[in-house]
Formats: sequence, structure tokens, C-alpha cells
Amino acid sequence: MNESDAFAMLKAKRDAASAKAAEASGQPNDGADAPSADGQGSGEGEPEGDGAADAPADGGGQDDDGAAGSGEPTFTVKVNGEARQVPLSELTQTYSSAKHLEGKQHEILAREREVTTLKDQVNGLANQYQQNLGQLAQMIRPNLPDQNQLSALLHAATVETDPAKRAEANTRYLQGKEAIDRYQAVVAEQRRVQAQQDQQAKAERDQFEAQQADLLKKANADFANPQYVQKTVGYLKSLGFEDAELADLADHRAWLIVDKARKWDERNQNIGNGVRKAAKEAKALAPSGEAPKQDPNAVQKLAARDAFEKNPNVKNALARLKASKQQPLRE
Repeated sequence: MNESDAFAMLKAKRDAASAKAAEASGQPNDGADAPSADGQGSGEGEPEGDGAADAPADGGGQDDDGAAGSGEPTFTVKVNGEARQVPLSELTQTYSSAKHLEGKQHEILAREREVTTLKDQVNGLANQYQQNLGQLAQMIRPNLPDQNQLSALLHAATVETDPAKRAEANTRYLQGKEAIDRYQAVVAEQRRVQAQQDQQAKAERDQFEAQQADLLKKANADFANPQYVQKTVGYLKSLGFEDAELADLADHRAWLIVDKARKWDERNQNIGNGVRKAAKEAKALAPSGEAPKQDPNAVQKLAARDAFEKNPNVKNALARLKASKQQPLRE
């Protein structure tokens, strides 16, 4: 219901209340008590309503906040199960505040989407920058002199007697040393960018795991118990999962599926144990040298009983009752 519908409903209910009051008093309803366009009344009568605003204040009486004495209509609303008299202005202000908060929430969501978009763009630029550094390193690396060549050029630039050759050797030495320094700077920048990306990825991963852990505990409070978590981890390891694989299992939905699978396997195992127990008991009760006489429905009864004790819901209760009514086979 929007704001216009809400005020229309309040006006209609007030008009109906005024008409009833006029009819009861034998006086014509001249509209003196009708609310104005903005919902404010000018008479002494109070509106009637249903639901959240379904009872008028004492007619003409003074409310605790003086709203009735000032001619402002009040309504009975329930707050945490307790009826309270609230003036129309407060209802309007509350509605306006709710709309304002709703608008702020939409604005926050839009900002979050904008931040996510910018974050993706920054990550894309960082990846592109890392690729460019790699390409630059590959371009510089083939033209680098090795250490022996650089030492020979330095020696020639030092001991060569011919000025022209000494100058040439010195120039080549400086160029080689500059190329090596430039290559080392590129490699150092590559490592710095990679370390920064790794740190950011770890922070995002930690945040994701924390969010998923909270969602898992909200979906199944048993996962707040470390022993319960270890039971689920043990079940996964029994299926062949390694610690490295478990470390990557962070989505809470996957843990819920695994937990249901574990409970299903335990239930089937308990039923199988009950069947074997029933067969063993029947064999022990048989006279020596005679074939054991068993109730053909004993296994079904025992399985129904175990299922009900494991999970006492309506379905298992009906299954147990149905199995208990089955009579043993008579010879």
C-alpha cells in the first residue's frame, strides 16, 4: 500500500465514523469533523480504524501527549503487542522516515555496486600492468650481457691504452650495466605487484570465508560446535578428501549438502545394524538343532523402531505404528 492509498483509507474510515456519530446523536453530519486534504481534523470527534490503526482515541479527551486536545486525530497501533495511541502526524513522520531509509538503502546498494565495478576495473588494470612488465622483461632479457662480458668491458675500459677503444669499452660497459639495472628494476616491480595482488586476494578470501561461516551457522546452528564440524570433516576424509581440498571448500551450501549426506549414510548404517541384530537375536532364541522360527515382519518392525528413535517425526511414527500392527506368520 502506498502513501496515497493509506491516507485515502484513513479519510474513508473517519468519514464513516463521523456519519455514525451524527446518526447516533440525531444531528446531521455537516462535514465539520471531516479531515482536511492533509489528513488533519478540526472537530472533537476521533476516527475509527481497523488493524494497525483500528481504534479511536477517547472522543474529545486529552491524550498523554495532548494530541486529542489539539484536535489532531489519533489512532491505536500495536507496538510489540502493546496498544498505543499515536497521532496522525507521528504516523506520517514514521512513514516518511521509512521511505527516507528505504531511499538511503537503495543509494547504499548503488554505491556498493559502483565500488565493486571500480574494484574490478582496478584489478583489471593491475593484471594488465603485470602483463606489460612481463613483456618488457622478455624484451630486455635477450640483450643483457652476462657477468663475464661485463667484467671484460670494465677491464678494457680501465687498462686499454688506445683512447678510442677505451672510450668504446667504457660506453659498452655503461650501456650493459644500465640494461642490467633496468631489467632488475622491472623484475623487482613484478614481484612487488604480485605480492600486492596476493595480499589482496588473501584478504578477499578471508572475508569470503568469514561470511560463509556466518551463513553456515545461521543455516545450521550445530556447526557452531567444533566437534560437529570435526564429525563432518571426518566424513569427508572417509570419502577420500585431502586437507588441501577441504581448505578450498568454503561455500556454506556445499557444507550443508555434505552434512545431509553424512546423516543419510548414518541412518542407512543404523538400519543395517538393526537388521543384523534382529537376525542374530532370532537365531539365538531358536532351539538347538532346529531352524530358527522368525517373525517375517521382525526386521521391518525393528527398522521402523530405529528410524523413529533416530528421527521422531510424524512420518516415522506412522511407519512404526503400521509395522507394529503386522501379525507374525502362523504355521
